[in-house]
Amino acid sequence: MQTIPARRRTLRLPSPTVPRADYESACTARDVARGLYERQTLALHQRSVELLNANDEIHRLRLKMAAHGIDPDARP
Repeated sequence: MQTIPARRRTLRLPSPTVPRADYESACTARDVARGLYERQTLALHQRSVELLNANDEIHRLRLKMAAHGIDPDARP
């Protein structure tokens, strides 16, 4: 099995017939995909937190309306 140096560690090529450039391209593609996944996951988490905060605010306002004798389910 052939080894190549890359990014402070030695990588082992899966086969001596795999060209180095193809393997490095696959590694780069994997790293890009991982970065996109992490950014999308973070964005989804932030949107989820915003939604939970909005729901908490709605609940707080409904309780405040009920405390003042206003029916929160009444249509204007």
